[in-house]
Amino acid sequence: MQAIAKYTIDLLPKISNNVDMSDEKLVKLLEQFSQDCFPGVFGILQQELMTMSFVLQIYIFCYIDVSAQQTFYKEVVKFFNNRIQHVHKELFASEYLSPQVLHNMNAWTVTNEFSQECMSSIFRVLTI
Repeated sequence: MQAIAKYTIDLLPKISNNVDMSDEKLVKLLEQFSQDCFPGVFGILQQELMTMSFVLQIYIFCYIDVSAQQTFYKEVVKFFNNRIQHVHKELFASEYLSPQVLHNMNAWTVTNEFSQECMSSIFRVLTI
């Protein structure tokens, strides 16, 4: 799983090019996901600075094998931290995948199936 993660992490930034903000189902899904998974993990101001693409990336990797989640989480948060470092350095997020994040993501995946409908347009462009 770690080897797969190594090669697929490079796809994460490309996902942001395919997020259609006019897709109401996708926006609603990601808003609900962040409301359910981010409290107690990220502060309110941090959440306000998060792009939909950031939320989408976390949404995607919460469905992958637990053994690779730390690797994906670290990369996604590292990008977030790089983006805000000049404006809000005090809002850096920990690159450590905490037990609270794992618990929240697990609770989400137990009650919510991966949305193939919302993700198909995003991944269709990335596949060969």
